[in-house]
Amino acid sequence: MFKKGVWLHPARDITDADSLNRTIDKLRQGGFDFIVYQVRSSEGYMACECGGFKKNPLFRDFDPLEETVKALKKLGVEIHVWFTDFLDRLYLTEHPDSALIGFGGAEPVAKNGPWICPSRNDVIEYQLAQRKVVLENYEIDGIHFDYIRYPYHSVSDPEKGRVGCICRNCRGIFSTKYGVDPLDITLHHELWGEWVNWCVNNITSFVEKVVSLTRRVKPHAQVSAAVKPYYPYSIFQNGQDWVDWCRRGLLDFVAPMSYTNHTSFLGKLTELHRRYIEESLPLYEGIGAFSSASSLTPSMLKQQIETVKSHGADGVVIFHFNKLSEEHLDVINSS
Repeated sequence: MFKKGVWLHPARDITDADSLNRTIDKLRQGGFDFIVYQVRSSEGYMACECGGFKKNPLFRDFDPLEETVKALKKLGVEIHVWFTDFLDRLYLTEHPDSALIGFGGAEPVAKNGPWICPSRNDVIEYQLAQRKVVLENYEIDGIHFDYIRYPYHSVSDPEKGRVGCICRNCRGIFSTKYGVDPLDITLHHELWGEWVNWCVNNITSFVEKVVSLTRRVKPHAQVSAAVKPYYPYSIFQNGQDWVDWCRRGLLDFVAPMSYTNHTSFLGKLTELHRRYIEESLPLYEGIGAFSSASSLTPSMLKQQIETVKSHGADGVVIFHFNKLSEEHLDVINSS
């Protein structure tokens, strides 16, 4: 069965009971099988009641996750909750030492917020605690990774593209193990490969911890990830070896963010993704109906869905819900 999902921002679409009802109507019109619900934004706010973690003030006394879960159960639509993993402005404000520092010396800032360092135990424990509360208190169908990587320092780095973080913590750990300060490692250094592997291991280790937590607390819940589409470049640009996660059974489905207006190129990407992961798990291509890299008319969206289907995808995840018109929804439903 070809499955259809959509990335959804509750701060835009589910702020009260009325907006939830409108969202449910749109989901029904689109014929979606699942949604990917942003439960923690890059600002650090939670879109649920989550213990000591800060809820987005937009929701006031409304618990959007609880009400969405109830409504989707009736509709027969799955809900996978999505964390912006290493973007968290609130945490960084309270813990400034957690900032991810690029080789150019500046703290990289994504369009959606600032990065925090994946090597820090406090960062990892904080994020695991958030997931544990959600897993224990809500009948969700899965946990979804986003920004599960390092940023690509193509502009700030004088060497143009060294992956990783050179905060005090990262430099100390790596220097102790290898006897070399990461600041001295260029693309031509003999330890460049070890540095890249160290960064990859930081990201993969976090994935492993979340998978272990999820399987322990809610065994039926799936684990999935939105990943960079250009593999294996994602390894040395972002420290993200998502094909390894797939082949090792860490993920239950994967969604490469293949956002483009170039439909035949999308088909070639889909073929590559299918070849990389073989039949190890479902491949749901991420299609950018409205993204920083693409903008699709309804007819273009229809063509892209048909293209990924014919090139081996098991489904699609559309980015993003808020911008979809009725015409887009009808196209998705009929695909």
